Amino acid sequence: MIRQQVSFCKGVPAKYGWFRKSGGCMPDTTDLINQIEAQTNTDLEPNTSLLVRLYREHTTEKPIMKLLQDIQQRANIYYNILEEIKQMTQMTTPASPTSVLDDQATLIKRKYEILGLIATGTLPNPTALNICNAILNKLRKFAGALTDILARYASEIAAELHINSEITVTFEVGIGWPPNLTIGVERSGSLNTSIAALPHNPRIPAA
Repeated sequence: MIRQQVSFCKGVPAKYGWFRKSGGCMPDTTDLINQIEAQTNTDLEPNTSLLVRLYREHTTEKPIMKLLQDIQQRANIYYNILEEIKQMTQMTTPASPTSVLDDQATLIKRKYEILGLIATGTLPNPTALNICNAILNKLRKFAGALTDILARYASEIAAELHINSEITVTFEVGIGWPPNLTIGVERSGSLNTSIAALPHNPRIPAA
């Protein structure tokens, strides 16, 4: 039998790391990010219903938009790691021993861990192939999560953006590398369309 410890914070399992703040139970940003990571670390598809519920309960303003921004930020961080590893392989030769590639890929991964951009142990050791495969799987899960949230919560997202009847809003999910969400806003009768994209994570200099 599997037993799960439950905190007193609205019945949320204690493993989610909630803490009490100002008389209530509130997570910090890291707790919510950790939930996104946990949902994209398994063989199962991300539980977006759980993520939306947690963000609604513990984010005071525009919770679904905040969730979408956090997912895209995570996707861009992992994409940056993959790009650095790809650039590293371009500098090697076919004669380079596999161990050299593995060591360099591990150093890149370690840099992101030291900077606090990914948690230690999130990506596997010891080979470059293992690291790249894990990143590709994460990117696929992030794309799936963005698509699922958009398909299920588009009206709620529009409500968070305070879209009125004179505005047409469109949502588009790019499932390439990295996955991204673009929001298009157009005023009726206007020739101009402004596009609001969720912010991308800045690139980290190569090691």
